[in-house]
Amino acid sequence: MREVSGSDDVNVFSACAGGLSTALMLGHLAARGDDRVNAATFAIAMVDTDMPNPLRLMADKRLQGRLARDAAKGTVYDRQAVARNFAWMRPNDLIFPYVVNNWLMGKNPPAFDVLAWNRDSTNLVANFDYEMLGIYAENQAATPGALTVLGTPVDLGEVTCDNYVIAGVTDHITPWRACYMTSQVLAGASEVVVTSTGHIQSIVNPPDSRKGSYWAGRETGPDPDAWLREATKDEGSWWPRYADWLLARSGPDRAAPKRLGSRKNPAGDPAPGTYVLER
Repeated sequence: MREVSGSDDVNVFSACAGGLSTALMLGHLAARGDDRVNAATFAIAMVDTDMPNPLRLMADKRLQGRLARDAAKGTVYDRQAVARNFAWMRPNDLIFPYVVNNWLMGKNPPAFDVLAWNRDSTNLVANFDYEMLGIYAENQAATPGALTVLGTPVDLGEVTCDNYVIAGVTDHITPWRACYMTSQVLAGASEVVVTSTGHIQSIVNPPDSRKGSYWAGRETGPDPDAWLREATKDEGSWWPRYADWLLARSGPDRAAPKRLGSRKNPAGDPAPGTYVLER
């Protein structure tokens, strides 16, 4: 990205499990004294899993054993199976209403942009699932030295870049308190925004929708509930607030390139890449 953009450093945005892998990357870079990441955003992402959360609850020895066997066989989970797994984490909203309305009553499902976004799933490599769930289950990312990435021990307390943390009050996959604690694991200056919505709607919240609200503004501390009680609640989308934060940590405007990639790093396959098609 630095070579293609001609920038000395970059701002990174991560979501959900991508937040954990991004934190580990930042820990690796910090161990090497590499400051090429200027600022990092963590949306609906758990890094410290000490707070109650469903992923840690599900990661018992039986499930981890099954994932280990699948990983050893090189299994790739089908995207539809992955989508069903997440739907069953919230069956009253994502399973049973459709059984009643669509199957029993024969009604067509209403057009709903967020659900369309939700169905845009991807295949999942079992080995990635196995390793990530193990990190969540043992809270390894938040434990200095518990993980080694590319030959370096990870201590997120050494990550000093500014960070922006986004969480959702009704998030059923990555609960907001667990997401909030990312601000306490990293050493850099943190700004936290907690939205009134759930997992996907916390991100997909354009200003023109006028839906929802968010809490922000108070300096972060070790108690997420204390922070929420003192935070300021604003109506609408958090996107404009985030844009101001990001622009303050960005360089001057530049003309967009006419072509993707560069001669050294040409554009590859369309997102999400080809690995998800491998069986």
